[in-house]
Amino acid sequence: MSTTMTSNKKLLVGYYQLNDLRFDWPEALGKSRLEGAPLLREILSLDALVHPDHPLRKSGSKGVELYVGSLKSGVKQLLISSAQADYLRYWLHAMTLTEEMIPLPSSNSLVAATELSFIQTIFCETNQQLVESLHAISRKGNAAKWAKVSAQPTPRERGDIFETVRNLWSSSTGVWCAIDLEGWEEDRSGKIITEFGFSFVHWNKGKEVSDMGHLIVKEHKMYKNGKYVADNRMNYKFGASKVLKRSAFRARIQQLISGLRKHGPLFLIFHDCKQDIKYLTDPEMNPRILAPIDGHSMLQPGATPQKGVYIVDTADLFRALEGFGRQAKSLENVCRALKISSQCLHNAGNDAHYTMLATMAMVSGGQIDTQRQQRWPLAHVKASSKASTSKAKLAEEDNDDDYDGYDDYEE
Repeated sequence: MSTTMTSNKKLLVGYYQLNDLRFDWPEALGKSRLEGAPLLREILSLDALVHPDHPLRKSGSKGVELYVGSLKSGVKQLLISSAQADYLRYWLHAMTLTEEMIPLPSSNSLVAATELSFIQTIFCETNQQLVESLHAISRKGNAAKWAKVSAQPTPRERGDIFETVRNLWSSSTGVWCAIDLEGWEEDRSGKIITEFGFSFVHWNKGKEVSDMGHLIVKEHKMYKNGKYVADNRMNYKFGASKVLKRSAFRARIQQLISGLRKHGPLFLIFHDCKQDIKYLTDPEMNPRILAPIDGHSMLQPGATPQKGVYIVDTADLFRALEGFGRQAKSLENVCRALKISSQCLHNAGNDAHYTMLATMAMVSGGQIDTQRQQRWPLAHVKASSKASTSKAKLAEEDNDDDYDGYDDYEE
């Protein structure tokens, strides 16, 4: 669970791990030098939770109400609802134990109900019952780490997700928006965002609607890249960049996402999504959330969503299409393999549009096996040959992030 917090007034509906909430929420308050950490730690202790006078104990109930939830991966945990967490901070304030309402835990730690394959209510009346519930759940196959976004998908799951994305795209479902954010390379905290780029497609009465753009943070123009990644901030190739003050930059992103969500399910496309999602949603990086993507989740195989926000990662899509890739490829190498001419990467606007083009190239084609054979008819034969004749070389390639596997497969 992230130790960051948010003070957003609109609480997202979902669940937190009980154990993580007990330990990490108070710790986050303490690190931020905010009041309430000792009180929160005490009120979330196991002894306190089962006390008849606990604020979460409903009158006439058989104990404190908790939840057992299971991710679609099968991992289970004992949960507390977001409504209960919100009520605790309200109760502490109403009882004048805190001067201000303490912040909520980070929305990154929130598990939306849609991400659970099932949710069951349980009641614990004694400390022993609560401890036994925690232990029983942890023994039932929970070796995998609980996470909001589950572990890396298997090759089969990637293939199923690829076909799901292809089917949704071919049916003109929802809005597809590729996003990229760039930050200052020497900022270890990850808080200094310098650029935002987007490129979207949706359909209106059967007609395709598209747009793209590139925004630059005015106050951060002095932070230059170039040491580790190329400095292409001023080299947007698909129109004019807009230089905006931080407040206008944030408002423009929120306006964009809110507007797109009105057209049905929103599929946000990233190339290697983790850092960009943190930029958009982590209040420790940005005290005011950049994007209203509450309840977002990774797109699941076979999904037919009617609303909501779903994450699509082109790095995973390409690994599925490629079939024999051992590591995620860079956006540059993905474009090269798909024969998309790219230039001035590490400009957020360019990267977003090339990510959109790469997605369209993959999901506009035939089924995955057919595409694979059409694109690289000799690739799998040669890859297999390399695997059997040179394990040492493969090990070296596995450790080379720039190895793209296609130098030998050019026609």
